[in-house]
Amino acid sequence: MQRRLLHAAAILLSLGISATSSGQIVRPPPGGTFVFTASAASVNESAGFVPVTVARTGGSRGAVTVNLATAPGTATDGKDYRGASGTMKFADGDATPRTLKIPIVADFIRERPETFTVTLSNPTGGAALGTPNVETITILDETTALALTSSAPSNGSTGVDRSITIQLNFSVSIDASTAPGNVRLLAMPGGTVVTTLMQVSTSHVTLTPQSRLAPLAQYTVQIDTGLRGVNGEPLAAATSVSFTTRDRGWLGAQLVETENLGNASAWDVKFDSAGNGWATWVQFNGTRNSVRVARYLPGVGWENPAAVIENNPGDANNPQIAIDPAGNVMVTWNQRITSPFRLDQWANRYTAGSGWGTPTLIESGAFNVSGEPRIAVDAAGNVTAVWPQSLSATTGAEILANRFVPGSGWGSAILLGTVGAGAAFEPEIGLDTLGNAVVTWRQGMTPANAEHSVWTNRYTAGAGWSGPSVIETNPNHAIFPVVGVDGPGNAVALWVQTDSAGHVADLNFNRFIPGTGWGTATPFGAVTAPLDERIAINSAGNGFVVWRQDNAGSTDTVWARPYSTSTGFGSFALIDTPLAGNSMRPTIAVDPSGNAFAVWIRADGADYNIWANHYTTTGGWGAPELIDSQPLDTGAPKIAIDAAGNALAIWTQNDGTRYNIWSNRFE
Repeated sequence: MQRRLLHAAAILLSLGISATSSGQIVRPPPGGTFVFTASAASVNESAGFVPVTVARTGGSRGAVTVNLATAPGTATDGKDYRGASGTMKFADGDATPRTLKIPIVADFIRERPETFTVTLSNPTGGAALGTPNVETITILDETTALALTSSAPSNGSTGVDRSITIQLNFSVSIDASTAPGNVRLLAMPGGTVVTTLMQVSTSHVTLTPQSRLAPLAQYTVQIDTGLRGVNGEPLAAATSVSFTTRDRGWLGAQLVETENLGNASAWDVKFDSAGNGWATWVQFNGTRNSVRVARYLPGVGWENPAAVIENNPGDANNPQIAIDPAGNVMVTWNQRITSPFRLDQWANRYTAGSGWGTPTLIESGAFNVSGEPRIAVDAAGNVTAVWPQSLSATTGAEILANRFVPGSGWGSAILLGTVGAGAAFEPEIGLDTLGNAVVTWRQGMTPANAEHSVWTNRYTAGAGWSGPSVIETNPNHAIFPVVGVDGPGNAVALWVQTDSAGHVADLNFNRFIPGTGWGTATPFGAVTAPLDERIAINSAGNGFVVWRQDNAGSTDTVWARPYSTSTGFGSFALIDTPLAGNSMRPTIAVDPSGNAFAVWIRADGADYNIWANHYTTTGGWGAPELIDSQPLDTGAPKIAIDAAGNALAIWTQNDGTRYNIWSNRFE
């Protein structure tokens, strides 16, 4: 009997019919009962929405409706979820469950779980509410932490390239609007902000310093908590990446020009006061050799194309460059003319802020210019140019000079030597800070240039040229003179002295003291068959002589010797390493602090390469370094150094087809 009653109860329940405790039969409403399919649900805040499903059970007769509405608990409407309310409609016979998607807001703030409720109410059409008619939604905190995952350079790196672009990699994509001010490059110690170009791409931030970083310096990339991911992800705590840059060094050889019509040759280089390098050379353009000038901008490189600063129909050659403190540039060169057929001396001036002017003939002689010019400029922008030139068809070359004065232009070329004394060669010039100039040259003595001697002439600002004089009396040839001048006007001239057989024997020198004049020519001493000597002296009177000499009967090597106006010459130093072939054509540059660079050609048994050595006042000479990167022959380098100790070397190098202009920068 009991079994039959239980079976009957089950049938009734299946029909939605129940009974009270007193046994009274309760029939379901004909329209059905509305319930949630779950009384509670949880959702991750990053899910985007939570589904809530309403079921119609126990009947589906007639069209019915039920209201639904959300209500906040610990969760806040609009901040943690988007509230909803409305009416669900069911047609007659429709018992299909309805699902509402309630939006969830990801605030990415670390917090405890938060809740809100969804409630059914006001059933119509004969429907009723069942249980559960309230569903509690719990939002689970699922903050994706913004974190720095890696960087280049990594934290603690040393020897970092000073032109590096810093890359920061994060765990999520970055909101670019939050990066400025929250990602900074700081110079340490002190935390000075370094100007950078910042770029944000998905989860990567790059910082490119606007100028090369200092050598052996510590930097810190500071990342603050204001940085956010694209969805608002916070940085749990400020973080940083610290690194140390490498020491100063050569940046690597690079082409200065890419004009491939023909050979480039005859080059020179100087710095302006802003630290920009300027190079000049001649380039074959398919018809003739013309003068080119290009500027090197630190952190940018060489400007291209190079400026063509003359337009004469004949070949140009041997350009030389000088730059005044205001950034005005003067270039002078030999220019071939065809009617009549001869070489003339020309110049062109670049005015800072305006550009290049018009090429100007700076001499009026009817006969050939016969060699390389030299040029120097003083602090006021006055330029002195010197060059060898014949004055007649039957005599050898003389040394001529002309001066450019800003606002007035070039004057008239004048003779520095003595007519008929013999052919003159190899002029060199040095200037002091007051604009006084010392010019030296080699000149043959009659009869028939039997003896070559070293001559000089001095220009005094406001007074003019003093007149030519001979500064050595050795009966044998004196050749290849050079001169260096310090700020107060003290000068030292050096030259190669031959023996009675005409063989290279020694270097000799003589010193000039303002108010006293030239002293007595003196042997340099302790050198063997020296050649290619060059001298550089800074305004304070400190500098170096470099030369090449025979290395115990094998190959030639490069040597250096310091010079000071106050103490004279110092100790000899071999700054080269003997290889299979000779070293030759060294040159030298000295900065205001007394640091120096020497560069030269060195043969390796197959080709000629460019080598350099760096002198610092704290460490002396370093080890010689190869600074060109190509396998074929090079031409003799030139070197310039700026006030900060940065250097720029240029040379020509064969690429198998032609010679191009190459450079390397030390900084």
